[in-house]
Amino acid sequence: MKKKTNSFLFRTILITSLLLISFLLHFTFLEQPSLVVLLICYAFNWSWTVAFLALVSFGSEKHLRQLGFLFLYMSIGKFGFFLFLIKPMLTLDLGVRSEHFAFFFVPYAISMVYETVSTVRAMNAK
Repeated sequence: MKKKTNSFLFRTILITSLLLISFLLHFTFLEQPSLVVLLICYAFNWSWTVAFLALVSFGSEKHLRQLGFLFLYMSIGKFGFFLFLIKPMLTLDLGVRSEHFAFFFVPYAISMVYETVSTVRAMNAK
């Protein structure tokens, strides 16, 4: 159990670092970033990814066969949550500009790659 906890903590610190660096770069290079929306998008992707990592770290032994389905459902849930709750915040000013589009999809892409790699490693470990 201690090994799982250490692995989970390491993975959490790693995804936190990746998203923090991305956030700082994102915030630095945008002309007029909307800090609140940017924070919400990064916090949403971070929290969803940490929840997914917890499920993979602590539930993968008992439910290894369902790990692929868990990944699929979590991915659909994350995207659905974005469409129904976060996208309306981005379209308040009559349309989605490219930087608003990047507000969600930059951290989303980083999180999805990390979740995919974690899922593949967990499935191949057994």
